[in-house]
Amino acid sequence: MLLRPAKEEEREALGDLKLRATLAWGDHTRETLLAIGSTELAAGLEASFVAEIDGRIVGFATLVTKPDLEPEVEDLFIEPSEWRKGVGRRLLQEAERRAAVAGASRLRVAANPRAQAFYESCGFREIGKVRDSFGFAPLMQKQLS
Repeated sequence: MLLRPAKEEEREALGDLKLRATLAWGDHTRETLLAIGSTELAAGLEASFVAEIDGRIVGFATLVTKPDLEPEVEDLFIEPSEWRKGVGRRLLQEAERRAAVAGASRLRVAANPRAQAFYESCGFREIGKVRDSFGFAPLMQKQLS
């Protein structure tokens, strides 16, 4: 698996991947997701990186650093056909590495409730709730080495 920065020409493809991954849960319709802009990337592509297998993008993550706040994973989406194959875990490890290199001692994520167990298995713990487009999401944090 190759991890690399996202490219500007991949913006639409990453939005489509995000839509496919979100629709795979079966909680929302395509129309609802498009109406609230959920296919948009959380930040500029300079903050995103992709996972490739044999030249095919199989997932991506976005790491956002805001002044005076912990770095936060704002996007982590995997092609549904690649779920449970380690792609998400590898992208999350890369986000942790990037955050640590930038000097962070903790990493946060507002988790989709369905993904909370995944984040817990990666060492995150719930520290509160935050409002998102669908209601409230667990706010999770991990202490970095």
